Amino acid sequence: MLNLLGSSDVGSIICLFVLLLLAVTYIVVACINQKENQKKSKEKVLEYIEKNNYKIDKEIFFTNSHYVLLDNEKETMFIKNDKEDLNIISYKEINSFEVKENEESIMKGRSGSVIAGGLLFGGVGALAGSARQKEIKKVCNSLSLYLVINDINNPNVEMNFISFPIRKDYSDYKNLVSKIQEFVAILKIIMENQKDKSRVKKEKENTKISNNDEVKLLREYKKLLDDGIINQEEFNDKKTEILNKKTT
Repeated sequence: MLNLLGSSDVGSIICLFVLLLLAVTYIVVACINQKENQKKSKEKVLEYIEKNNYKIDKEIFFTNSHYVLLDNEKETMFIKNDKEDLNIISYKEINSFEVKENEESIMKGRSGSVIAGGLLFGGVGALAGSARQKEIKKVCNSLSLYLVINDINNPNVEMNFISFPIRKDYSDYKNLVSKIQEFVAILKIIMENQKDKSRVKKEKENTKISNNDEVKLLREYKKLLDDGIINQEEFNDKKTEILNKKTT
């Protein structure tokens, strides 16, 4: 076979083989380095969490470089994306979220409002919860999740899960979508709980203000009693009236 080829052809084949071998070696080394870096990054995150006395109740791993850790007792969320920084978010700071596929919003929600849209498995289907159905492509070119945080220094957290074409019938895509759905469900619970806590806090503040107003009014009637403008019976009637309003 080689006898049929000229020396220049053999040289070209050898060069191509060497280049191919170098490319494969580069890819393998890059993958190994990436896994090592991801391992070291996760170790640093866990070291920080342990050092600051956080207790992780829930872990969601979207990919090797994208994951979420939750401490429900301290109401704190740790988000790690493909960037170096670790995002530490208090539950009460979560304002809204949005999931985008192929640059199109497919699910979003805001604190205190109803979550709209829905995620799909498979190649062709319709968005759950939308008013009209529409066909979607069998290939996902991009898939991202965005969080808006009530923090001036860090108002946005972005996780880009997919940035290259992948078929929607692949198990990797379906598993990723399942994890995103799980996280969205958790976000919904967190935002609803924070909404309830905010309502209870506001009710307590209003009650406190109301109590302060009642005390102030009683003091005014007491001053009128002391000044002789009203008698004891009138003061008692007003006191009873105010206290009855407080209990109703």
